[in-house]
Amino acid sequence: MRAGRLVGLLGAATFAAGLNAWCDEKPTEKELAAITERGRALTEYDAAAWHATDALQTANPNTAAGQHYLAKKENGRWTVVFGALTADKTKFLVSYEVTRLDKPSEFGVKKNEAAKEDEGFYLFAARAMELTIADFGRATRPYNVAVLPAKQTEGKDQQGLLYVYLYPAQTKVGTYPLGGDVRYLVSADGVKILAKRQMHKAILDVAP
Repeated sequence: MRAGRLVGLLGAATFAAGLNAWCDEKPTEKELAAITERGRALTEYDAAAWHATDALQTANPNTAAGQHYLAKKENGRWTVVFGALTADKTKFLVSYEVTRLDKPSEFGVKKNEAAKEDEGFYLFAARAMELTIADFGRATRPYNVAVLPAKQTEGKDQQGLLYVYLYPAQTKVGTYPLGGDVRYLVSADGVKILAKRQMHKAILDVAP
């Protein structure tokens, strides 16, 4: 499960981190637009995961304890699934699907009495999540994880590659962590780390 919530500060952090990637040259307008798009998508992902987790816990507390949560946006709406990889990591078993309703903060919960088997995006995203968490190692504070399709500056998918973001979770009400975030680029099937970028090393707890 997840801890804490992400706010607009993350969008700013992602934007600033992207600028750090071009320390010797000025980024193009397309590159800046791509950075902004990633920051926006990451903020939306976190908000969807937050509301979906709250909705699931309200419907049936602790039912998804120990399971992965993964979010995907289709047709303008986010769906967050909760589940686990099979032992051989060939399928992702979806036990709950939580979908955004008409209002951004309202989500409907669907329980799959027989876990739904996924062999597509959620399988690959779950593999990538476990792979990068293992590489990241033990943290001294709670972290959240987000998995998003990697896109080039012109908006085309990079052959299905995945970005995995690990970032500190909020642990105090009214205070938001900034920094300490890492971005991985992972193969389309979620089994190989292609690149790792430490966005910011220091972590600052910021009050808006």
